[in-house]
Amino acid sequence: MKTFLACLAFTFLAVSMNVTGQDNTAEKHLRNFQVSVIPFLGSDGTEVINNRYRVSINLLGGVTGGIEGFEAGSILNITSGSVKGIQLSGFGNAVRDDFQGFQGAGFFNATGGKVNAFMGAGFINITGDSFNGFAGAGFANISGGDMIGAKGAGFANISGGGMIGFSGAGFANIAGGNSEGAQMAGFMNISRNFSGIQASGFLNVVSELEGIQLGIINISDSVSKGIPVGLINIVKRGGLRQLELAFSDASHMTVSFRLGVPYFYNIFSYSIRHFSGERFRGFGYGLGTGFSLSEEISMQMEMHSTQLHNNFRIDSNELDLLNEARMNVSYSATGRISFFGGVVLYNQYSKDDPESGIRGREIAPSRILAESKINGYTSRWWPGFRAGARVSLF
Repeated sequence: MKTFLACLAFTFLAVSMNVTGQDNTAEKHLRNFQVSVIPFLGSDGTEVINNRYRVSINLLGGVTGGIEGFEAGSILNITSGSVKGIQLSGFGNAVRDDFQGFQGAGFFNATGGKVNAFMGAGFINITGDSFNGFAGAGFANISGGDMIGAKGAGFANISGGGMIGFSGAGFANIAGGNSEGAQMAGFMNISRNFSGIQASGFLNVVSELEGIQLGIINISDSVSKGIPVGLINIVKRGGLRQLELAFSDASHMTVSFRLGVPYFYNIFSYSIRHFSGERFRGFGYGLGTGFSLSEEISMQMEMHSTQLHNNFRIDSNELDLLNEARMNVSYSATGRISFFGGVVLYNQYSKDDPESGIRGREIAPSRILAESKINGYTSRWWPGFRAGARVSLF
């Protein structure tokens, strides 16, 4: 990828000149000033390619052997060597070797070597080697090597190496190497090993996580010192993947799938119950955290909420939530099978409109701790219990 990006950057040079040799910028003559109308049509003619300049002005576009100072062009600046200083262009800047300083263009900045600079482009910044500094682009920042510093792009930041520092993109941050710092993207972040905070609107993918992942879906091979926080957290090695069968005084049977890591996991559940001639089912979601008390015994604390549906029908006009605050103690009988039991504080929050035929399910027992009715909604609190077994999968 590094070679590809370097060639892409140098393509802008080859469009207007035939560069053969003289890659060492320091060996080129340092002159004070040049002015060009178009490449090779200016104050130094074709010799401009063999010189470095402290000041370079290109009325439309121009070519130089290197810049150590300031260059400005209304359309295009092309440099066959390196640049140290400030380079401004209405459309684009193309530099074959390294760049240090400030580079601004209305459309693109392309550098074949290393960059240590502040770069701003209306569309794209391309670096063939590593980047260190700040890069801002309306569409993308692309680097063949590591990207160190702050990167902001309307669409994507893409690095063939790692990303260190802050990376923000409207769609994605993608790094081929190890990354650390903060990655924020509207859709996804992808990196090898990551240390820091990784947040996206949908997907985060890393090999090894040391830090925090925030997203709807978080995927990692392993989590050494980190926490994935999202709707779905998948950890391939050392992750929690448990099938749970539970019985409680609120539902006759609940089947749950617990996914994540032991100290932060998601709970997806399906419940059924028969009571006083009524049947209901419920689909639920929750979050939990656990810690070990001994080699075989552990404790879990969970928050869970289930939407109840009467007689296996789903009515979008009905709100009937069974909320649970759980505290469980589990015993590991084998490496994959464990048994648990614990206490629950229930809260049923339901819409209660008898005139419209909408009522909350009568599942609360007589030992109600508190009950309140506000604006057609009823809230009931009571204690209970739950117990069951869990099986660790694959």
